[in-house]
Amino acid sequence: MRVLLVDDDSLICWSLDQSLTARGHQVTQTQSGTVALSLLKTGSFDVILTDWRLPGADGFEIVAAARASSPDIPVIMMSAHGNSGLQEKISTYKINCFLAKPLVVDDLARLVESFPESGKA
Repeated sequence: MRVLLVDDDSLICWSLDQSLTARGHQVTQTQSGTVALSLLKTGSFDVILTDWRLPGADGFEIVAAARASSPDIPVIMMSAHGNSGLQEKISTYKINCFLAKPLVVDDLARLVESFPESGKA
């Protein structure tokens, strides 16, 4: 699967990239919400893993941009800040899964694999 990984924590990016790549997935990662928005304009992805709070653009802005061209793309949002007060936004943006950090990398990799590939070239 083609995975867009967006998190401003370099250790999380590294560990998720290593795990997903070892499982045969193509991972494009960035630590910037602004760069993620650019990547969505030029690339195609099967699933998005994004932090909620990011420099440049937050996770919800990334989801909105992704859904503009791929309405059904699966999105996993992560945050060290929990989801308190975000339930309405999570529902509005149709986030498939919201995970609180710290993450269990192998569990997240299995979650990514539970989504069908979009087949988009």
